[in-house]
Amino acid sequence: MKYRTEIDGLRAIAVLLVIFNHLGLSFFSGGFVGVDVFFVISGFLITSIISKEIKDKTFTFKNFYKKRILRLAPAYFLVIFSCFIFSYFLLAPMELVSFYKSVMYSLVFASNFFMWKEVGGYFSANAEYIPLLHLWSLGVEEQFYIIWPTVLMIMLAWFKRWTGLLIALGVILGCVFAHLLSIKSPALAYFLLPARAVELMIGAAIVFIKPNNF
Repeated sequence: MKYRTEIDGLRAIAVLLVIFNHLGLSFFSGGFVGVDVFFVISGFLITSIISKEIKDKTFTFKNFYKKRILRLAPAYFLVIFSCFIFSYFLLAPMELVSFYKSVMYSLVFASNFFMWKEVGGYFSANAEYIPLLHLWSLGVEEQFYIIWPTVLMIMLAWFKRWTGLLIALGVILGCVFAHLLSIKSPALAYFLLPARAVELMIGAAIVFIKPNNF
């Protein structure tokens, strides 16, 4: 798709909000909202790409996942390898064992499951000692990418012009579900796809709102 400077700018702001929050700057204490913005952007971009390729009859699962791997893999493995070196010298033995477990989960894009089970919460006391904590969001995205192309293909094939309405309905139901889940199990709602999918779907819904304007 055509390069969108405004989207890159919004992405940069979202990332900076998260960084400033982690630096402990009081003015950006709510900076983790940048993750939510990033999910919306991802949902918009990936849906734009997939829907256009489906309409042009050029979409294939092989090419889709190949592009995702080529785009993510270099930086992804560089981060894991760098953290591996520093963790070996800086972490205590038990912390190192936990780190090795997080690496195994991260290699199959399931780091969010590790954070949910082992850390318990993004803001818990021991979260500071998990070097790959930030990869949980990428795990959510990749899990969404496994499901979403098939769902979108079905909607565009069977419902066509109603696709946008169905996604919007999914967003409403998803918000209700995420809210209820956050009350019952905050850590699960924070880390796992069932609650986070609604944010990616908000971006997807934007694609079908006056698409000529985008």
